[in-house]
Amino acid sequence: ARVASVELPPLCSAGFRDRHAAAGASTFLASALNDVLNSPHVLESAQLHVREGELFWTLHVHVVCLNYDGNAFDLCLLAALAALEDTSLPALGEDGAAVADGPSAGRLVEVPAGAAGAVA
Repeated sequence: ARVASVELPPLCSAGFRDRHAAAGASTFLASALNDVLNSPHVLESAQLHVREGELFWTLHVHVVCLNYDGNAFDLCLLAALAALEDTSLPALGEDGAAVADGPSAGRLVEVPAGAAGAVA
């Protein structure tokens, strides 16, 4: 499972000095981000399984907006994907201890070679 949250502090925009406006926008952005991140097109659920049907990883993505100047969803999505791109999960043995090079170790999201320049 992937769980996303978005924080829009008053620092990022004068429009978010009102808590209700910030809470509404944060909830909308987090919901949209959860929909995208839980899509099988972004990340296969099987990548999060430690033991099939018994044990799996849960990813929490927390995005903090420092400067709100327009399209916050695109930036939240890019930040979340960049974080997932740098995330590696260790393989776990039968006893739950980390194994150096097990079959499930590795990166979660791989950016295609042609798209790497566009994200950076």
